[in-house]
Amino acid sequence: MEESFPPLPLGEGRGEGSSDQASSHAEQERDAQCLDAALRFLASRPRSEREIVRRLTEKGYEPERIDRVLRRLADWKLVDDRAFAEYWLENRLLHRPKGARALRAELFQKGVGREVIDQTLSGERDEADDAYRAVQKHAQRLAVADQREFRQRLGQYLLRRGFDWEAIESATNRLWAERAGAASGAEPEG
Repeated sequence: MEESFPPLPLGEGRGEGSSDQASSHAEQERDAQCLDAALRFLASRPRSEREIVRRLTEKGYEPERIDRVLRRLADWKLVDDRAFAEYWLENRLLHRPKGARALRAELFQKGVGREVIDQTLSGERDEADDAYRAVQKHAQRLAVADQREFRQRLGQYLLRRGFDWEAIESATNRLWAERAGAASGAEPEG
């Protein structure tokens, strides 16, 4: 597969073989449209390679054209599944913390390979702290719940967000202790 070249300016090269040049020009225009579609898709946030392929395929572009566009995007460092996975993890941890199990499933669904996912999730993370941050607002809604209901409902909430039992237990214990400390007038630890 050859990479397309910039189109010739209109009016040049209209002698012999002009039908070949016209079809070549049409191919280059279609490549440019495919590239523009990919860039628009990437404008809002980074994407995995598979997300881009899926979008361009839905728009009716041919696999060979998509491959050319992906190579160009990779040359420009706009497509990199490792960088995308790191972006996704950082974004999740800042805005909507989730456990490693849920993050793994999300990244896999986005088309990131298992090896890249494993490398990305192998970094230093305190899942118990992530669970605590994820459930703080939800805990405020349980002001009148007894300890059993409080732990059960927060545990279910965190479990649905992919946290492991150790992180769930740590977060619910910490929140219950803070709530008990606040009820008795003591300053919560934090």
